[in-house]
Amino acid sequence: MLDKSMMKLNNKNYEIWKILMKAILVYKQLHKVGLGLMPRPAGPPNAVWAWDQKNQEACAELQLAIKWDQLSHMTADDTLEIWAKLEHIHWSTGFTMCMSLKQQLWKMKMKDG
Repeated sequence: MLDKSMMKLNNKNYEIWKILMKAILVYKQLHKVGLGLMPRPAGPPNAVWAWDQKNQEACAELQLAIKWDQLSHMTADDTLEIWAKLEHIHWSTGFTMCMSLKQQLWKMKMKDG
């Protein structure tokens, strides 16, 4: 389960959240399935069942590490699909992201001293 002190994903903290979430998956030995490093096997039923279990655990970790307003991005059954959707939504490189960064820059002020 997720550490209660772990920050939850919102619309402003994806970059930091992603690093911490990957660390949690590594710590809980879910990273190979959860980060797409081990694809779902086509082989024996035991291997498929074990992969599915790890995938469900990784999905649960992701779902418990988000704010409620992010739940709509968690509809996929595969953690790799969830990561891809979150990446697409929160890590934009288009015009909107450019404008957002410019606004942040314009709002910055130099501190005295």
